Amino acid sequence: LEKQEIVSFFSGNPSFEVTSGVIHLYRYKHTEDSEGKPALQLCVLAVPSYMSGADFCQFAAGYIDHVTEMRVLRDASPNKYMVLITFSDAEFVDLFYEQFNGKPYNSLDPEI
Repeated sequence: LEKQEIVSFFSGNPSFEVTSGVIHLYRYKHTEDSEGKPALQLCVLAVPSYMSGADFCQFAAGYIDHVTEMRVLRDASPNKYMVLITFSDAEFVDLFYEQFNGKPYNSLDPEI
Protein backbone atom coordinates (compact mmCIF):
# COMPACT_ATOMS: atom_id res chain seq x y z
CA LEU A 1 0.00 0.00 0.00
CA GLU A 2 1.24 3.48 -0.85
CA LYS A 3 2.16 5.83 2.00
CA GLN A 4 -0.13 8.81 1.70
CA GLU A 5 -1.73 11.50 3.78
CA ILE A 6 -5.15 13.02 3.13
CA VAL A 7 -5.49 16.75 3.87
CA SER A 8 -8.73 18.72 3.76
CA PHE A 9 -8.48 22.06 1.96
CA PHE A 10 -10.47 25.05 0.78
CA SER A 11 -9.76 27.55 -1.94
CA GLY A 12 -11.36 30.74 -3.16
CA ASN A 13 -12.82 33.98 -1.87
CA PRO A 14 -15.50 33.35 0.79
CA SER A 15 -17.43 36.40 -0.47
CA PHE A 16 -17.91 34.81 -3.90
CA GLU A 17 -17.15 31.12 -4.16
CA VAL A 18 -15.29 28.55 -2.09
CA THR A 19 -14.13 25.15 -3.30
CA SER A 20 -13.37 22.52 -0.71
CA GLY A 21 -12.24 18.92 -0.76
CA VAL A 22 -9.35 16.64 0.06
CA ILE A 23 -5.94 16.28 -1.47
CA HIS A 24 -3.94 13.04 -1.35
CA LEU A 25 -0.29 13.66 -0.51
CA TYR A 26 2.11 10.84 -1.36
CA ARG A 27 5.32 10.39 0.60
CA TYR A 28 7.46 9.68 -2.45
CA LYS A 29 7.99 11.24 -5.84
CA HIS A 30 5.09 10.32 -8.11
CA THR A 31 6.01 10.32 -11.78
CA GLU A 32 2.66 9.16 -13.21
CA ASP A 33 -0.97 9.98 -12.54
CA SER A 34 -3.62 7.35 -11.85
CA GLU A 35 -4.04 6.72 -15.61
CA GLY A 36 -0.34 6.08 -16.19
CA LYS A 37 0.26 9.47 -17.87
CA PRO A 38 3.19 11.66 -16.79
CA ALA A 39 2.23 13.71 -13.71
CA LEU A 40 1.82 17.42 -14.48
CA GLN A 41 0.87 18.60 -10.99
CA LEU A 42 2.91 19.26 -7.90
CA CYS A 43 1.76 20.58 -4.51
CA VAL A 44 4.07 22.92 -2.61
CA LEU A 45 3.38 22.43 1.08
CA ALA A 46 3.74 24.82 4.01
CA VAL A 47 4.28 28.11 2.19
CA PRO A 48 4.52 30.66 5.02
CA SER A 49 1.51 32.96 5.21
CA TYR A 50 3.72 36.07 5.13
CA MET A 51 4.54 35.20 1.48
CA SER A 52 1.99 36.75 -0.85
CA GLY A 53 0.98 35.14 -4.13
CA ALA A 54 3.27 37.60 -5.91
CA ASP A 55 6.15 36.62 -3.58
CA PHE A 56 5.61 32.94 -4.37
CA CYS A 57 5.55 33.68 -8.11
CA GLN A 58 8.85 35.52 -7.73
CA PHE A 59 10.25 32.53 -5.79
CA ALA A 60 9.24 30.21 -8.67
CA ALA A 61 10.04 32.74 -11.41
CA GLY A 62 12.32 30.41 -13.35
CA TYR A 63 9.37 28.09 -14.03
CA ILE A 64 6.50 30.54 -14.52
CA ASP A 65 6.62 30.21 -18.32
CA HIS A 66 5.96 26.48 -17.91
CA VAL A 67 3.06 26.83 -15.44
CA THR A 68 -0.46 26.50 -16.83
CA GLU A 69 -2.30 26.92 -13.51
CA MET A 70 -1.52 27.81 -9.91
CA ARG A 71 -4.09 27.44 -7.14
CA VAL A 72 -3.68 28.49 -3.51
CA LEU A 73 -5.10 25.90 -1.12
CA ARG A 74 -5.62 26.45 2.58
CA ASP A 75 -6.23 24.07 5.45
CA ALA A 76 -6.85 24.68 9.14
CA SER A 77 -3.32 26.06 9.65
CA PRO A 78 -3.39 29.87 9.87
CA ASN A 79 0.38 30.32 9.37
CA LYS A 80 0.82 28.49 6.07
CA TYR A 81 -0.84 27.57 2.80
CA MET A 82 -0.26 25.19 -0.10
CA VAL A 83 0.13 25.92 -3.81
CA LEU A 84 -1.05 23.36 -6.36
CA ILE A 85 0.89 23.91 -9.60
CA THR A 86 0.05 22.43 -12.99
CA PHE A 87 2.94 22.45 -15.46
CA SER A 88 2.85 22.27 -19.25
CA ASP A 89 5.25 19.33 -19.34
CA ALA A 90 6.28 16.62 -16.85
CA GLU A 91 9.94 17.55 -17.34
CA PHE A 92 9.33 20.83 -15.49
CA VAL A 93 7.56 19.05 -12.63
CA ASP A 94 10.73 17.02 -12.07
CA LEU A 95 13.04 20.03 -12.43
CA PHE A 96 10.99 22.14 -10.02
CA TYR A 97 10.89 19.29 -7.49
CA GLU A 98 14.64 18.68 -7.70
CA GLN A 99 15.48 22.38 -7.36
CA PHE A 100 13.13 23.31 -4.51
CA ASN A 101 12.35 20.18 -2.48
CA GLY A 102 13.61 20.77 1.07
CA LYS A 103 14.93 24.27 0.36
CA PRO A 104 13.90 27.29 2.50
CA TYR A 105 11.86 30.06 0.86
CA ASN A 106 14.54 32.59 1.80
CA SER A 107 17.83 32.68 3.66
CA LEU A 108 16.27 34.21 6.78
CA ASP A 109 13.57 31.55 7.14
CA PRO A 110 14.88 28.40 8.84
CA GLU A 111 11.58 26.56 8.34
CA ILE A 112 11.05 24.36 5.30
